[in-house]
Amino acid sequence: MADRAAPPTIDPGNAPMQEFWAGSRGQSWVRRSVAYDGQLRGYSEALVAELAPVAGESALDVGCGTGFTTRALAAAVGAAGAAVGVDLSAAMIAGARAAADASGLGRDHRPTFQVADAQVADLTALNGGRPYDVITSRFGVMFFSNPDAAFANLAAAAAPGARLAFICWAAPDLNPWFTEPRAAAQPFLESVTGPQKPEPTDAPGPFSMADPDQPVAILERSGWADASARTLTDGIYLGGPGPIGSAVEFLTSGSAMAPVIEANPTLLQPVREALTEALSPHHDGTGVRYGAAAHLVTATRP
Repeated sequence: MADRAAPPTIDPGNAPMQEFWAGSRGQSWVRRSVAYDGQLRGYSEALVAELAPVAGESALDVGCGTGFTTRALAAAVGAAGAAVGVDLSAAMIAGARAAADASGLGRDHRPTFQVADAQVADLTALNGGRPYDVITSRFGVMFFSNPDAAFANLAAAAAPGARLAFICWAAPDLNPWFTEPRAAAQPFLESVTGPQKPEPTDAPGPFSMADPDQPVAILERSGWADASARTLTDGIYLGGPGPIGSAVEFLTSGSAMAPVIEANPTLLQPVREALTEALSPHHDGTGVRYGAAAHLVTATRP
């Protein structure tokens, strides 16, 4: 299958998100993909275990980023199957293709990647017209401008009996990996930005599905059956396993605070010091480990 297609169709409501990830933020993620995957790999493993893809199946990874989960799916479905990763970000897709080329997967086992908006794209066309047996996403479905339309489009691309499983963040107050470093840096960041707004839970964003009843209701309205959610509470290593300094660098150069620091370089040292103090008690000898909570949401296609 060709790994490149015509220019993608993007829903106008998702254009701001595409623009956000098209620039420096997307490039930053690609440069730090090993750290991000080190932090989040447990969720990819949970998804693959839940879906249990088998040889010959077709799998779709929505919001695939640099393709960590997609590559795991490709290894599971083998040369007789297919694994397709889609993302709004051209930078992410370029990184995913490069990572697949370097992964050691045989050419017949490699996933394919396309820049596409899963809310509106003809997803089966990216798989030679074949519907998908498995659809998944690791933190990639919380950003749709119209979630009902997006999951209906995914249902339209799913084979009868297809399995869906995705991971989305629970509420911020259940995720100290997010709130505690942010609180440590906040006085310095706000000295130049003014008061920071809390992450919304009623608009596209990382916590838009914090209430587990919400994604279940969306799935029930959009053509899926047997929808349910359970909360995973295993901790994560911030930026993956490693020393405190690596976690601090991950935050100052790869998180949402990075653009503020880049625009105001005098903030870097005091923010580093504040983060080092905040993170040090959480280092367990392997990495900076924080509590985390995320919902594993599942459904089937009738």
